[in-house]
Amino acid sequence: MSATYHPRPRVLMGLPPHRHAVIEASAGTGKTYTLEHLVIELLLSTDVTLDQILVVTFTEKAAAELRLRLRRKLSDILHTEPGPPPEDPAEAWRVDAAAQQKLARALLSFDAASISTIHAFCHRMLAENAFDNHRLFKEELVDGKAAFTKAFFTVLRTSLAREEKYAAFLEAWLDEQPLEDLVSLLFDAHTKRGVVQPVLHLDRLAGALQNALKLPLNPNVLRPALVKARVGHMQLQAVLKRVTVLRQHLERYHKDGRLPALLAGLSREEEGLPEGLLGYLEDRLTKLIQTRGVLENVRDGVRALRAALVPLGSAVVQVFLPIIQRELARQKAAKGQLDFDDMLALLRDSLARPGGRGILESLRARYRFALIDEFQDTDEVQWEIFRRVFLDRGARGRLFVIGDPKQAIYGFRGADVKTYLAARSHIEGLGGSVIHLTLNYRSSPGLIDAVNLILRQKKTRPFFTGEIRYEHPVRPGDRTQGHLTERGEPLSPVVLFDVKPKKSQLAGSAARRTLAWRISKEIRRLLDPEEAVRLRTPGSLKALAPDDIFVLTRSTREGLEVGRALRRAGVPYAFYKQDGLFQTREAQDIRAVLAAIAEPGHKSRRIHAWRSPFFAAPLEALATASDLPATHPFMERLLAWKELAEAKDYDRLFVRIVEDSGIIERELFLEDSERELTNYLHIFEILQEEASRSKGNLQELLYTLTAFVEQRRLPEGEDGNVQRLESERDAVQIMTMHKAKGLEAPVVFLFGGFDEARSSSHTYHAEGQRCLWVGAGAPPEAGVEALEEDQRLLYVALTRAKARLYLPFFGRQEEGAADEAPQCVFRNLSGTYRQLNEQLEDVVARKDEAEVAPLFTVEAVPEQPFLRELTLPEVTERLPRWRPPARLLVAPGPKAEAAAVRRRHLGRVVTSYSRIKAEKGGYTPPDAGPLAPAGAEEVVREVSSLAPQAQAREDLPGGTASGRFLHEVLEQIPFDLVADAPDAATLAARPDVRALFLGGLRKYDRDPVHLERSVALIYGALRTPLRLGPVALPTGLAGADRAVPEMEFLFPVAGEGFVKGFVDLVFEHGGKTFLLDWKSDLLPSYAPAAVDAHVAENYALQAELYTLALLKVLGIHDEPAYEARFGGAVYVFVRGMADQPDGATGLYFARPSWHDVLRSEATLQHTPLAQGGAS
Repeated sequence: MSATYHPRPRVLMGLPPHRHAVIEASAGTGKTYTLEHLVIELLLSTDVTLDQILVVTFTEKAAAELRLRLRRKLSDILHTEPGPPPEDPAEAWRVDAAAQQKLARALLSFDAASISTIHAFCHRMLAENAFDNHRLFKEELVDGKAAFTKAFFTVLRTSLAREEKYAAFLEAWLDEQPLEDLVSLLFDAHTKRGVVQPVLHLDRLAGALQNALKLPLNPNVLRPALVKARVGHMQLQAVLKRVTVLRQHLERYHKDGRLPALLAGLSREEEGLPEGLLGYLEDRLTKLIQTRGVLENVRDGVRALRAALVPLGSAVVQVFLPIIQRELARQKAAKGQLDFDDMLALLRDSLARPGGRGILESLRARYRFALIDEFQDTDEVQWEIFRRVFLDRGARGRLFVIGDPKQAIYGFRGADVKTYLAARSHIEGLGGSVIHLTLNYRSSPGLIDAVNLILRQKKTRPFFTGEIRYEHPVRPGDRTQGHLTERGEPLSPVVLFDVKPKKSQLAGSAARRTLAWRISKEIRRLLDPEEAVRLRTPGSLKALAPDDIFVLTRSTREGLEVGRALRRAGVPYAFYKQDGLFQTREAQDIRAVLAAIAEPGHKSRRIHAWRSPFFAAPLEALATASDLPATHPFMERLLAWKELAEAKDYDRLFVRIVEDSGIIERELFLEDSERELTNYLHIFEILQEEASRSKGNLQELLYTLTAFVEQRRLPEGEDGNVQRLESERDAVQIMTMHKAKGLEAPVVFLFGGFDEARSSSHTYHAEGQRCLWVGAGAPPEAGVEALEEDQRLLYVALTRAKARLYLPFFGRQEEGAADEAPQCVFRNLSGTYRQLNEQLEDVVARKDEAEVAPLFTVEAVPEQPFLRELTLPEVTERLPRWRPPARLLVAPGPKAEAAAVRRRHLGRVVTSYSRIKAEKGGYTPPDAGPLAPAGAEEVVREVSSLAPQAQAREDLPGGTASGRFLHEVLEQIPFDLVADAPDAATLAARPDVRALFLGGLRKYDRDPVHLERSVALIYGALRTPLRLGPVALPTGLAGADRAVPEMEFLFPVAGEGFVKGFVDLVFEHGGKTFLLDWKSDLLPSYAPAAVDAHVAENYALQAELYTLALLKVLGIHDEPAYEARFGGAVYVFVRGMADQPDGATGLYFARPSWHDVLRSEATLQHTPLAQGGAS
């Protein structure tokens, strides 16, 4: 068997298998591509087998994608055709017979490959070594928060509410905040695993309080000293006010001795008073002290008290969390349970304990290489596991970690980028390589240049300010990446919306309102087919679809705001993986109804149910609805539902709730979107799954629902609490910047992040350890690390776009106050976006320079007024003028009524040409015999017999498989290759063309002997000179000005639904746009008359439908536009055209009149759609 050659990425040349390595990527540089090729490199360059390579990824989805890609890569290499070696041997793998056997064995045993998430890997290791670890052989995986919450309530009952040392802290907390917030705070501290700060030292605090009680905090004593220090009146009053407040709290503590209440009161004052309480006093008194005296004594006492005090939240965590964690461990051990965090911690502890040497050595013997993906999101536990197995003394394997530290944005989940930096340094210290991926395959060259300009590290005020920097700027990996054009002219890759206030400065609400308005207006323009904005990619020019556009926000609230603006503009939108399904109003509504069903006699529960949309009782009627008789429709419905609940017939119960309540009709008619309805149905679906699993009664199901609502438990699955997309239609995707990681889109808008995000805790590092500051007054280190994570989050947002990026910009006022620089027009721009806005100031200052001008467009956007909603009187005034459509006023007969009922229950129908055709009788074969078309639209039987003349002429069999093969090749083959080839034989001689055809023949089970004939068919179809009305193509379709294969359409039919499908080819030539459908039908004759008759019999409806769809896409709505821009419909019968390439044989061309188009459209609108969905 001769050797084959397969392209080898150049980055692998810097990754010798005998050294550890850190691979640092940037956005769009092919991290997963590098990972899959690294596995192949190890298989081909060493004696390692696939099962000796450990590959760890971040999510189940990423693991599944990598498995799929690696399996496909192995298969592709094994099916590579022999060819000449490359000029540089390092640029290709030489796969000889031995290598092929090895890869074949790897593919055969692929299911045994260790490619999984870190949690799955740890769980597997714990299960395999359960005996050595003194663990049960089978343990139950539980939700971490649910287990923690259960332990909390156990401790609450047994200790916190009963023992005096805990009860005082609990009482102080409940005086300020609800119990749910306490659970959330404790769980947050439990999962982040930092040393809680500031540390509570009770002895030190007691001493500071005793000293503070002796301070002269009497305003009458301090006033003379302050006056003597020449304090201004305003400052004098501020100091005395705070002294009085402090004195009141200390006197209350001296009286009742309740330390937690004092901590709560002082915490409240620190957050409520401008500039705080103790910090303000210490700072001001320090500046006022001139000689030793009363002010210095007070200052020193305040300083000591401030150093010893801790916020109530921090104290509660330090007092409560240890006892809860002990109870949590006890409960898990007793029940044989573990959560995801336990999997990692238990394996780490097993490897570290003296008796764990056997497990460690078994792992070292089992895995010779480890490839860790998304390593920037590691933490100390994960790093310790891999360090012990692959790096510590006695380790024999090699460790490759890959990630992009600039995208380390999950600190709030416990990820620790400082651990990544320490790991990188450790690997380097062991002689490991550090490789940087710098070729960007995602974005256009212009967009790459523009983003590099923003992120440039070598400037006075760089974007990245910490240890993680942008020191290896990316370069275009593919210079043909698409860009936006307008009327043929390229558009700048970045647009800055420069918001201009009406007065001197903008409030936050005005900035968001203005940007949301401008974004919605711009998106509507981009999607308007008459605006001629197109996405140009090699060989195609396509209009933008809604799902080509992302809007990225910092928070969910900002997403809702921009969503409202898009709705007003008539732009379809959807929220991508929006969290908090069970924290929505819809979950509360369902809980209210189920609670009333569980206890129909409970007055309060009934009232809550009547208020929900499932009953929609008017507010004014609730006063008389508290005691309804059992015969009232509301009560009858409730009692009927209770019968189903008592029978545990939850399937029927949930269906009846939806149907009896009319919730679907009300939501569709009264709400602006299907968001709420989708949530109702999604929640019922999850509850049904829970009921099937638990077999519990309604009260138990209600308890589960309440746990979901209060976030004490999460539904099963990675996306259990994520709101489902409300529609399958194409829509602009709104998502948070965090959710956007790993995604890309041609066009991206940034919106939000203008206000500082509030948090009850902050992680940071001090003296080499991870710390968790709880409460106000976090140290500067915490602010610095939060600032750096914001930089990384903005980097993620900046690097999602492929073609164009839209950014808000807030300039400076034209004039500043005396001796001050002009202020930003956005008043108090304090959030994440502030750092990016500062970089954009430099860009705008240089906007006319040659380096900047082609890359950035700066557009002034005037502040927009507040858009008020219609008032109730205005709605009431307009409502009488509304009239329903005329067809709704016609009284239907019994049959029509039954049909209408069926249609209503079916909902919107999405059908296809194929299904409509089948309803009308299907395909009619030609008279010569049982010949059937092999086009992609019809699913027909393989041809069983052929007419003698056709059989003699054809050596490519007829039938569905051959037709699909030809269609696929016509979709994939580059037209310029065909245009450059003088004949079919020359085209067939190209290795890439042969590979394309042979791959298709194998895929559709066609004999490779048909290769030459297949190339001849395709060449004839694309190179036969054509005349289509006034438009001539002397070199055939391959010479068309523009061509788009497989254009998808969704054609609306009024009152019915949609027809969806694909046009094989849309091409433009001579200023006219044509639609084309490839046909591989075997016909007795391909003469023009025979072809015309065959099309009229079988494809007339298709031609009409596709013509209407293309006109919609092109935005052609009147006769002048139709005459100027539409060329016609073309059907190419490839078998006939290849045998007699005269430009007439095998060709059908028609261009209906504008009158015929209107008639076709009217006919289609009254054609009942085939029921049953899309085919």
